[in-house]
Amino acid sequence: MTTLKQRFAARDNLVGCFMTMPSPALVEVAGFAGFDFVVLDAEHGVAGVETLEHLMRAAASASVPALVRTVGDSPGEVLRVLDAGASGLLVPHVVNGEQASRITRGAYYPPLGVRGFSGATRAGRHGFLPMLEHVRRANDEVVVIAQVEDVEALDHVAGIAETPGVDGIFLGPGDLSMSLGHPGELSHPDVLAAARNVAEACRAAGISAATFARDAAEVRSTRDNGFPVSIMSSVTVISSAFRSLTASVRALEEGA
Repeated sequence: MTTLKQRFAARDNLVGCFMTMPSPALVEVAGFAGFDFVVLDAEHGVAGVETLEHLMRAAASASVPALVRTVGDSPGEVLRVLDAGASGLLVPHVVNGEQASRITRGAYYPPLGVRGFSGATRAGRHGFLPMLEHVRRANDEVVVIAQVEDVEALDHVAGIAETPGVDGIFLGPGDLSMSLGHPGELSHPDVLAAARNVAEACRAAGISAATFARDAAEVRSTRDNGFPVSIMSSVTVISSAFRSLTASVRALEEGA
């Protein structure tokens, strides 16, 4: 079976979904709906590590890989979510290759990194997964995505992309537009130039470029612009569907 990490390496067209609300049922729905992966959002969501573990169980029940967008890049933060069983990480505010290297060293076991080992965790199947098998699977399958969203990162995108162990770069357009001095202007020439820079750096390094998309039209547009991976927001998807539904119902009532 092809892993998510292999699909990132192949630059496959993928669609993921940010899960900000700490709802196991919603994670299951996203998996059953056919998303290629989900991103449990610990940066902007309210879930702690115990709740994240339950969300990962829901993802497993729906056979969908679950990454975690971390609060930061500390070794402790990285270790806790991986030990809880995350399929990988999306780390915010990565600004250079040195930072990316610190993250990957914490994400992989030796000889690739320095991740501390415990077989008693959910990632180790609570002691039922042999040590060597646990280490092999983790080093072969953990996905590490660096999020670029700060102006100071733009001169270092190539170094981030070329960092061993980084599987992709996620361009955060909202924060980047603010960092560039153009809040919310996602089509501003400076934002678009930064996006091209990220796409080109990822292509040159042989990794996947990812960014945010609100709907199918934006998925097509991002793919056309060198971003094979699109990540939607469950909140945006649900609120849009609710808004459309209630507007349609009100229109029926007005025409009755």
